[in-house]
Amino acid sequence: MNKRAWIVFTLVVALSFGLLLWQKNQTQGQNSSSKELAYVSQLDGTKLITRDDIIRAKEKTLKRRLSQDEKDDIIDDVYLGKKDAKVIVIEYEDFACSHCQAISRYTEKIQNDYRDKVLFIRREYSLNYPNSKATLSAAEVAKKLGGNDAYWKMNGKLFQNQMWVGYAVSSGERQTTLDKYAKESGVDVKKFNELLEKTETNGVQEKIDRDKKLGDKAGVTGTPTWLVNGKKVGSSTDANIRQAIKQALEKAAK
Repeated sequence: MNKRAWIVFTLVVALSFGLLLWQKNQTQGQNSSSKELAYVSQLDGTKLITRDDIIRAKEKTLKRRLSQDEKDDIIDDVYLGKKDAKVIVIEYEDFACSHCQAISRYTEKIQNDYRDKVLFIRREYSLNYPNSKATLSAAEVAKKLGGNDAYWKMNGKLFQNQMWVGYAVSSGERQTTLDKYAKESGVDVKKFNELLEKTETNGVQEKIDRDKKLGDKAGVTGTPTWLVNGKKVGSSTDANIRQAIKQALEKAAK
């Protein structure tokens, strides 16, 4: 084998070895993620999932008690409205989705019109657009710091800005915009950024992944997907959502 052939052979071997290592790491990552989310099968995704629900599901799956740190990292469902309502609306959305942005013009009014009679649950369903991770993480960090109120404020601000749809926003512009939103949502900006840097270990990414898994179990394949008492709204128009809620309320009253 001459020198040139030997160099080519060495490069091919190195590339093949690198590819095998990458595939192994990807598989390990997927298996690790699946193992960490195994408890989701114990949750009832058709209702509001509380912190206690998650603790019980995790402890049953892991067959051990959770530490206080593990409990502190848990982020429960985001909700709005009457917690004991007979009609439950679950929204699966992605802030970087153009269709979700479009319907946000009227969904806030729907929530305000029915919040005294209906429980609205919001779950993240990432479509892995360029700005999905950053925006979904920002909303969940706001929830972690300021509860549901801060989440819904951040939700409204993210949906009001079309910059998240399409190409990835530059890091500088993203930082400036999210800092502004965090302040306006009533959360500490310094703590907000500290949590954003550690989403893989502080429960934020787990919450996003859990929501996605719950959506998959419910038959969600895209966004926006709205479910009223477990039934998908065919097309998430203002009229269709209102009709589905009205019918569910009428049925619950019988």
